[in-house]
Amino acid sequence: TGIVVDIGYTETTVMPIYSRVQILQAFQDQAYGGHAIHAEIKRQLLETGVNEKQLTESILEDIKVRTCFVTNFERAKAYRKGQPPVAPPDQEYLINGEEIIVIPGTLRETVFEIMFEENNDRDSLPHLILRAILSCPVDVLRALIESIFVVGGSVIIMGLLSRLTADMQYLGEKDEENKQKS
Repeated sequence: TGIVVDIGYTETTVMPIYSRVQILQAFQDQAYGGHAIHAEIKRQLLETGVNEKQLTESILEDIKVRTCFVTNFERAKAYRKGQPPVAPPDQEYLINGEEIIVIPGTLRETVFEIMFEENNDRDSLPHLILRAILSCPVDVLRALIESIFVVGGSVIIMGLLSRLTADMQYLGEKDEENKQKS
């Protein structure tokens, strides 16, 4: 029993499971995953003048794993408000043992924000999980919420789980505020 969040290469899926049975009407998915992160890293590095031929999928994956992290909730809010905090330090990255490129601190911190962006579709990762939860029968909600399993290659990125927890708590509090206003 729980919610399985699978952050794959091409998509992210959320599947609630109760007593070993998938709750299919609550299944959610979005077209962001490792590939979207790689595309964002590539886009930002090309803007800094890095040669596109150097940015193979394996290099982008290595840059993602070795240099990037998910920023905390408060810093992400500052970025969204257009008041970016002081960026973390840039990091040098050696490509194929030959050339050094600089990975900007802002890239390292913000590249995963594509999974947390709020937009009109409300398809951020926390919203995706919340939609899956709210699509389940009421009598199984507590059991599902107590066990959220996050799997996939990008899960190893530092800060992802704590940020996901913070965003989910924020959404829960925001929902409580909206209920009290009604």
